[in-house]
Amino acid sequence: MSFSLVKILLLLIIPVSSLFADEIDDLKVEIQGLKEKVTALNNRVPQIKREGLGFSIGFPTGLYNDDHLYGLEIGYFFRNHLGVRADLHFLGNTDGDFYQLIVLPSAGILGKSPLFYNFHTYGGVFLGGSKEVNGDRKGPYFHIRGFAGIELITTKKVSFFMEFGGGGILSNVVVGYTRGTLISGGSRIYF
Repeated sequence: MSFSLVKILLLLIIPVSSLFADEIDDLKVEIQGLKEKVTALNNRVPQIKREGLGFSIGFPTGLYNDDHLYGLEIGYFFRNHLGVRADLHFLGNTDGDFYQLIVLPSAGILGKSPLFYNFHTYGGVFLGGSKEVNGDRKGPYFHIRGFAGIELITTKKVSFFMEFGGGGILSNVVVGYTRGTLISGGSRIYF
């Protein structure tokens, strides 16, 4: 008895579904059109990429107050956009006829935004030391530095950056580089 009931139900369902076949086909076409629109919108929205992460070597140059700065930085940014970096900056200070060279090694932590239109913004806090190489050979002194920066990713391996910030020596001594404003720029290579 139940087998014949299933036959009867199937005979009733098949003609009913054929009544809506045109509407179902129209809905399939409309769904396909919506999928194409979503794909087109996704192609217009910039995608978050992984460039600018991983191991890097940078070459900054700039100013610390009115002293010129140049150096080397080695860093690593993790996938969660947190990073660590070690810097070795040199300050050149001309006081009259004498050229004073100051070494500023430091290390710190950084945070970096996701890539958007080939730009990252980032910032960090660094602790380090400072020592005069020649002259009165003052130091070593501990110093702290904070900054923010913007980085333009030009290829998967190369970027250019600008950093703005400041720092100071953590003591009451008075030397030419006790506190200062840091403005630097340069290039960075990712491996």
